[in-house]
Amino acid sequence: MPCPTTMVALGIFTLKYPAGNRRLFNPLTAFALVIGPPTVAAGWYPDIPLIMIGLYGLVMVIFLRPRIKHNIE
Repeated sequence: MPCPTTMVALGIFTLKYPAGNRRLFNPLTAFALVIGPPTVAAGWYPDIPLIMIGLYGLVMVIFLRPRIKHNIE
């Protein structure tokens, strides 16, 4: 049962993003995006939220990544 566990973990990580553990958030997001669509295509419709939270995690990774300020003097 990795899919419900992934959904719960990603849900908890999104509450504290980007302050949470991004090293674990990124692979879980990738897992949701890689495993979710084939399982839904195979007929396992309870994994639709896995795809949704994976897409939400991807949006967070792309648009809410911490900005690194470079001070060039």
